[in-house]
Amino acid sequence: MLVVHPSLRLTMLVTPSTKPRVASELASGLLAHLSRPTAATGDVVIDRFQVLEVTSPDWAAPVAWTPEIMHIEAMDYVKALPVFLKALYGQGEGVNKFEGVPATFIMYDLFQSFIPQLSRQVFAELDRPVPYLLAFGPCNASAFWGTVVSAEKGGVLDNAIKRVAADEAAGLTGDELWAKQAYSADGEVKKVPGLPAKFDYEWHPLLGTIQMPGPVLKQVCSMLSAVQDKDTTAFVLPFVRELETEAAEASEAETGKELIMAGVQFPEPVWAGVKLDATTGSDDDRRVMAFLDEMEAKHGKDSVLYISFGSMFYPLGRPELVTWLIESLVEARMPFLFAHATTLAPADPALLAKIDAHADGCQVKFAPQWAVLEHDAVGFFLSHCGSNSSAEAVLARVPLVAMPFAADQGEYASLWTDVYGVCITLKQVFTFKNGNDRFHTLYDGTEIVGTEAAVKHEAAETWAALRGEQGKQMRANMDALRAKVEKSYREGQSRKAMLGFERFF
Repeated sequence: MLVVHPSLRLTMLVTPSTKPRVASELASGLLAHLSRPTAATGDVVIDRFQVLEVTSPDWAAPVAWTPEIMHIEAMDYVKALPVFLKALYGQGEGVNKFEGVPATFIMYDLFQSFIPQLSRQVFAELDRPVPYLLAFGPCNASAFWGTVVSAEKGGVLDNAIKRVAADEAAGLTGDELWAKQAYSADGEVKKVPGLPAKFDYEWHPLLGTIQMPGPVLKQVCSMLSAVQDKDTTAFVLPFVRELETEAAEASEAETGKELIMAGVQFPEPVWAGVKLDATTGSDDDRRVMAFLDEMEAKHGKDSVLYISFGSMFYPLGRPELVTWLIESLVEARMPFLFAHATTLAPADPALLAKIDAHADGCQVKFAPQWAVLEHDAVGFFLSHCGSNSSAEAVLARVPLVAMPFAADQGEYASLWTDVYGVCITLKQVFTFKNGNDRFHTLYDGTEIVGTEAAVKHEAAETWAALRGEQGKQMRANMDALRAKVEKSYREGQSRKAMLGFERFF
């Protein structure tokens, strides 16, 4: 936005847990151009940006981050935010470097469902009208639709809210009702616009392997109030309208508000194919890149499978799934790089030791993901199919193997597998909420057995497919998909959406 709009100034109000990640991204070599004067005007883009850490005087930095601590952090953010918002309008010296330039719009994460109500209170005290409130949803339009529609259409939030209300009417109480009812399924067919029909439980296929506390799920479900709030102006999604027009239009019809599909926004050097030099990073970064160089020399281009489930997802309830998949890679003699970045639990030490002893395997806590995906040795990406990982895979032209857990990942996996043919979704790993005793048959007729033998058999077939004609076709499909995404970024609906932000300031 700062590059597209030279008159824009942006302030990011962050929590303590997110500030280091923001700082790390800003320090990336791919963003170095933002700190240099532009050739046309001499403008230094980064000078029009500031990051403020929002904390109350009572906040104490934790020793370690857990879901419970992050919930406490979120509550502190709510308490402290009014002070920082007022500082952006002249109340509070030394906080805001853009003094005298009042904010005209607020873009907030939909998980921060309290923002509309809090904004009304703050701006009433400032005797100002509420500015434009743009709700950012970190997902695609398909998942957005599946989340916000009515329970009758399979809407996740409305379904949970109504189930909890029924429990409370029956005399039950407590936040754990949300853990019980959120993402519940009845075995009904759910048709998401633009995607093939599936049973409702299929859209969150590994939900039974992760732990989500009741208070967190309660906050997630409160998003529906922000979606329906009269002061929420529009929704901003980081995905491409041309790739899911039907879902975008259906979402607008459902909410009565505009979906601003901003597209895949990466720095210009990424689009230009500039490779990031990870050898200047940490010791682990250098070790990873040396391993990939070795695998390219030994096995050739596109030979390595990169495995990562991001920092927030891992099959904690069934860690053996990862063990079985890696054992199958060893059996198939397929080189692999395993990044286990989750902060929720350590990876199995026995598994890591097994990988360390394997000549064609490498494990690391954090991998320099963009540099990895851009490396010529990397041919495929086993991913949870989160928003960022999906976008990076497309830009790097790396086909996917999907192991989606929850959130928007089921919709992404279906889009990549069923619509665009750039992905194979592993099914025998599926572990639905409360296990597979009740639900174990997919809409396409697949029976989920889920045993070690079943998982390894499917995995072996998948690795063989990747190395064969299907893998070549997936790569060609990914090239075509990447071209569509870039066209949208440069001259299509994504570019139009980015230019359109000007109406808010």
